[in-house]
Amino acid sequence: IRRAYADGLVQPGYIGMSDVERSLALDRAEAMAALGERTRRRMPADLHSYISWFAEFQPKDDPPRPEADRENERTCRAGKKKQAERARNKAAKKARKKNRR
Repeated sequence: IRRAYADGLVQPGYIGMSDVERSLALDRAEAMAALGERTRRRMPADLHSYISWFAEFQPKDDPPRPEADRENERTCRAGKKKQAERARNKAAKKARKKNRR
């Protein structure tokens, strides 16, 4: 760790060498107790209300569904017809290409 500091691999503003040495001086039980205390101090009492403003926690609003009408059905049918025609044309083109060989 000291070599990493000496080589400039650790940003001094991120964590100081004195902090590292202080942490290394603690035994395992003291370190775990300090970590638990720090977590309890920093963690809000009601975590759900603290993060509920995130988009994932908002109820999703379903877009209104349009009423079924004849024009919409005709358009949908025409779209499916075009899609089927494109698929037939693609298959025919593939067959022509294969037969050229």
